[in-house]
Amino acid sequence: MIRGVAGAVIETEGLRKEYRRWRGGPIVAVDDISLSVPEGGVFGFLGPNGSGKTTTIRVLLGLAGATSGAARLLGGAVPGDLADRLPRVGALVESPALFGGFSARRNLAIQATIAGISSARVDEVLDRVGLADRADDRVKEYSLGMKQRAAIAGALMTDPELLILDEPANGLDPAGIREIRDLIISLGAEGRTVFVSSHQLAEVQQMCDRVAILNRGRCIHTGPVRDLTANIGGAAAILVTVPDPAAARSVLENAGFAATDATTRGQLRVHCPHDRAADVNRILAGAGQWASELRPDETTLEDAFLRLVSEPADSDADADAETAGPAGVAAP
Repeated sequence: MIRGVAGAVIETEGLRKEYRRWRGGPIVAVDDISLSVPEGGVFGFLGPNGSGKTTTIRVLLGLAGATSGAARLLGGAVPGDLADRLPRVGALVESPALFGGFSARRNLAIQATIAGISSARVDEVLDRVGLADRADDRVKEYSLGMKQRAAIAGALMTDPELLILDEPANGLDPAGIREIRDLIISLGAEGRTVFVSSHQLAEVQQMCDRVAILNRGRCIHTGPVRDLTANIGGAAAILVTVPDPAAARSVLENAGFAATDATTRGQLRVHCPHDRAADVNRILAGAGQWASELRPDETTLEDAFLRLVSEPADSDADADAETAGPAGVAAP
């Protein structure tokens, strides 16, 4: 039983999910995951394909039962309180559940009728995801990115506090990925919580405030994206671009700073905390070495991820577990 953390919208403690198979032992898809997702913003749920992301989401939404451990959604126990909590949650798991022969407007109108939602909400969400001018076109004529936006519109029908999106940009071209990324950032900025699973690390770095990283069914890191990219590479440093790196290095070393050549020509790596950047700039300017660029030396999320995930997930076992069970929901 989880005590509950104030302000947390998703919580798991020792969550484990096994799938039985005809031969051999069980497949462990989720292995002792403990997680707390705070309210507001965009939270990234990262991991290689088959790492347990989709299985965890299915357990949270009541689409699969946990083998052991506990989970809470919006403060309510899973699965006991899901009936009360799911109306406050919008979800897109795996693939859009849309009728291709119908327009987006008709798809959402059917959903509104079933859920007892005002038909006025259909136009609101279509406009929100940028499909107002294509609302009456058949969904099968949409690009994949447009289909994803239509599915997200469906997940927004209840104006949810929590939006759970499972690989929303999977298979999209660069333009489609950008559309979905910008939409997710804007949804998180509205005050709702967006919980998004992905393995597209460059996109996650641009849109997420915090992340949890899974590998082989286990959570191996959780925390702010900025802390992860700034600290995992080792000691803090600042990158400085100057016209004369050798002279600038001498100036900085005389002032007590350790500096080395960076991989980029004309750039120095100054080994000091990021909050000393103003001091570095002042010292260089005082010696006539004007910096054209000065920024923290941060690793990318991809660099950090690959250092944490030292070996790939067991794709044969975990991928089977990811694809077992119900296909998912477009919105509760």
